[in-house]
Amino acid sequence: MRAEYTPRPAYCKGSTNSDKQIILNSFVAEKLMALDNEKYCNEKMTAKLKKQLKGRFEQAMRIEFFKDISKNFNDIDEKSLSMAVSNVSREYDVDIFKTFQKKRAFQLSKQLKVESNIEEIMNHFSDVALIKENIQWKNNTDWIIAESLFFEKVVKGGVKGPIQSDSGHWLVFQIKGWKSTVRTQSELDVVIADIKKFHRSVLARKKIKIQVSEIMKNRLLKFNGDVFKNYAEMLKPVYFKSRNKIIAEALWENSPESHPSLETDSIGESVLFTLNNEPWTVSTVEELISSHPLVFRGDVLNEDSFDHHLRFALADLMRDYYVTKHCYERGYDSRQSVSEEYQLWFDNYCSGVAKFKFLVDSGVNLEEASHTATVHKYLSGYIESLQQKYSDQIYINIDLLKDIETTTIDMFAHNQGLPYAVPVPPFPILTADSRLDYGNILK
Repeated sequence: MRAEYTPRPAYCKGSTNSDKQIILNSFVAEKLMALDNEKYCNEKMTAKLKKQLKGRFEQAMRIEFFKDISKNFNDIDEKSLSMAVSNVSREYDVDIFKTFQKKRAFQLSKQLKVESNIEEIMNHFSDVALIKENIQWKNNTDWIIAESLFFEKVVKGGVKGPIQSDSGHWLVFQIKGWKSTVRTQSELDVVIADIKKFHRSVLARKKIKIQVSEIMKNRLLKFNGDVFKNYAEMLKPVYFKSRNKIIAEALWENSPESHPSLETDSIGESVLFTLNNEPWTVSTVEELISSHPLVFRGDVLNEDSFDHHLRFALADLMRDYYVTKHCYERGYDSRQSVSEEYQLWFDNYCSGVAKFKFLVDSGVNLEEASHTATVHKYLSGYIESLQQKYSDQIYINIDLLKDIETTTIDMFAHNQGLPYAVPVPPFPILTADSRLDYGNILK
């Protein structure tokens, strides 16, 4: 439910019928204001916002495509389930070695199998990061590590990897040991359900990866070293400044989801990379990024590893570019769910534009226009008129509305790994009216 994924104002933060009716009236008002001002909003829409809406539309297409791929998987077999149930009762003591260099990861893995002295090994692999971790079921954020530790045979002292994580690192890990926990039957029932869910998600990830690999088959990305270095140096300080913004401050025109503005005129026509020998200039890439902000893999991004992360982010950008083309070719732009995603964000933008215009036309100054009480005072009559104007087209399921449970705790949803990570627009501050004196009752 959209109301659960973004903070609501105090006047409808509760879970009473009155709160739920205010929430419904707010969303209806947002829709009606957008519907009534669509032409004006399209005329006022900035180029930047058009690109953001296009980006969200195309992201919705890719999500639908991946959902289609991820359907109809069989449950985990009994033998694998039994092993997983045993493994998830463990807390592993693990040495994890991380590097961006595939060759070094394989060399290290080979060395670990014949050399037990970690200090001696690290003397020869000082360029590889060593992280000592205690890993339990469900406290591990990397599904690839979780699969290796909890869904495969594990032996003390054993070496696993190299495997490439979602962050782009090559991982090698050595299992130092573990301690086990005894679970009650009720706890086991929950664990088994979690294992089956995780198993299906892993199968989905792997199937998606295979499908994307097929789309990207024979496509070779080659960076132009000097231009890439200059581009990275331009982007680094601006991007770190942008990333330090708090996600919860996400608003349309200054959203942290937006790619930071760069002055790239000096290298704009320089070739940043070639893809299958086709040159991509800095300006062409920046145009693509304007509707698909770069996504950096992993949570931690420091300046020392910025160039590595930027290469992966640009590779992922081009991957999504071709997946998006694949979606257009297969008619995903005609999917109702994709159109609804676009419309959701357009309505939020348009109702905001219409609200501002109405308040200014009513003589409200800019400072007062930001006050909730002022908004409600001046908009109440306008919203009531829209409710009556479109009343015949509105149907409300009162019984369903009463049955919906709403939380009283503020939440802010964030989908990590997507160009547009905030799944729903901010709550529309338009009305505090709880009356449902318009529309038709839907049985």
